[in-house]
Amino acid sequence: MVGSVEEEVQRRQAAHLREWHRHMMRRFAPEARSVLEVGCGSGCVMENVSDVCSISGIDLDPRQVASAKEKGLDVIQGNALEMDAQDDSYDAVVCSFYLMWSRYMEKALREMIRVSRGPVIVMSEPVWSMSCHDPSEVWDLIEAQVLSIRHRGGDPDAGLTMIRFLREMGAEFLFGTVPLEMRLHDMEDNIAFEYEYSISKGFDLEPVPNATLLVPFIWACINGIKGV
Repeated sequence: MVGSVEEEVQRRQAAHLREWHRHMMRRFAPEARSVLEVGCGSGCVMENVSDVCSISGIDLDPRQVASAKEKGLDVIQGNALEMDAQDDSYDAVVCSFYLMWSRYMEKALREMIRVSRGPVIVMSEPVWSMSCHDPSEVWDLIEAQVLSIRHRGGDPDAGLTMIRFLREMGAEFLFGTVPLEMRLHDMEDNIAFEYEYSISKGFDLEPVPNATLLVPFIWACINGIKGV
């Protein structure tokens, strides 16, 4: 299933971006009473902001939905490309690492805009091709991740693709890169995990010692423009 990402990966991503998720909600939707997360997976992002806003979620994968419900989260199983919701149903709609797994990104964006009477907040989408890394041998790991994402139907440069679609749609939006502050120990732990994950997917890689790897993420806030 496209976009079905292991919960361990979701937890790691959400843990690193917890304060960022909370900042985005406070900055762009401080008065939102009803928020929908599209492609919510097992609910890790929802847990990050559950005390900041009233948030529900939708995901296509029944296993992910079941996991989120076990945590007591308000999640339904459904196709986010054709949501059973009226126009302007939510004060805000958010997503994180969702668009990279949507084969129909423009349709996904339009549907999120349709059901939101306020902002659509894209919290993070990757741009693997612009990863910062050292030494040069780490590029083998980047290539492995790019191939893995593409093999599963995803877009490893979804952040850039999103901006292109929004411009073509004529939407009004703000965007930028997600600021990441990371201790050396955390980066080393992340790189070790990326190697282990890629090797588990069948890639023949030799971990590089003392490596540096930083994948840029793009965020965007679409200002609820209708008719785009």
